[in-house]
Amino acid sequence: MVKAKQLDADLYRSELMDFLPDRIIDFHVHIWKKDFLQDRFDCPQRLPAWPMRVANENPAEDLKKNYAALFPGKEVLPLIFGYPVRDFNMDAGNRYVISSAAQEGWPALMMATPDMTVDALEQGVRQGAFCGVKVYLDLAPADIPVDKIAIFDFLPREMLEWLDKTGRIVMLHIPRSGRLRDPDNQKQLMEIDKQYPNAKVIVAHMGRAYSMEDAGDAFEVLSKSENLLFDFSANSSEPVFEQALETFGPNRILYGSDLPFTQMHSRRVVSGQGRYVNLVPKGVYPGADKDPYLQESDDPSLTFFLYEELMAFKRAASAAGIGPEDIRKIFCSNAEAILKDLWPRS
Repeated sequence: MVKAKQLDADLYRSELMDFLPDRIIDFHVHIWKKDFLQDRFDCPQRLPAWPMRVANENPAEDLKKNYAALFPGKEVLPLIFGYPVRDFNMDAGNRYVISSAAQEGWPALMMATPDMTVDALEQGVRQGAFCGVKVYLDLAPADIPVDKIAIFDFLPREMLEWLDKTGRIVMLHIPRSGRLRDPDNQKQLMEIDKQYPNAKVIVAHMGRAYSMEDAGDAFEVLSKSENLLFDFSANSSEPVFEQALETFGPNRILYGSDLPFTQMHSRRVVSGQGRYVNLVPKGVYPGADKDPYLQESDDPSLTFFLYEELMAFKRAASAAGIGPEDIRKIFCSNAEAILKDLWPRS
């Protein structure tokens, strides 16, 4: 649960409240209960452990309370999905997302494994009125080394053909340590863009480009794409945001929070090698002192990492000359346009 400090409230009132539109659509939100997920701390080979140190569950009722604390005075609509890792109970997670979406009136994505058939995908959509799927590199076959995973290993062509045919969403977290600069990732993203133009492909976290070093020449390469969309969830790189705005314009960028993980008090620091470390308050997150992605700090100015994300985007938008109408697109109307034919309440 969110625990706001006075500095958080002051920052929101002075910098973010007037910047953000009254209605926000958060296109990247995980909800689950801890009963669905085993301890991830013994599985360092594919995934960092720090997100589970921040939150080991995010039930719908907590999400609503946290939105009220994080965005007072705003209406926030989340696009929800589960926590897509190998030792997650997918059936239980998808059922919980279905029931929460129906109860709260939220759009949702189905967690999808690469071995799911088209029949299974269509049955899942019928049962849960899902707007599309959430796929993840950890769901690729277990025998593939983490830095050899390709996008098509967990987002197979059969699934893409179905997404293209139905015009549905896929939330895509790209693999490999090269992140967005990886030439194989770039090649496959361009292939997806050209071969599956009707699929709503959202490249999460700005392609995990947490610094311009992570981006490499990706913006030049991907500038030739026509359909790829990008969310900036769990990212606080102002230069990456500015370059994305200049390359793709406001119509292809979406706001996402990556809650509950960005509810931590933190500031991200990126080294010269493109590796990031999250500064966090001492004694708040168990095991932080042993986690290579976390560094405990006495800095009293640490605010919510979500606010760090939003402040970085605000600065980038100003530098790129993005005005209020384009801000509303990024935080609301782009998402509305995507959901229009997929979600009955849009």
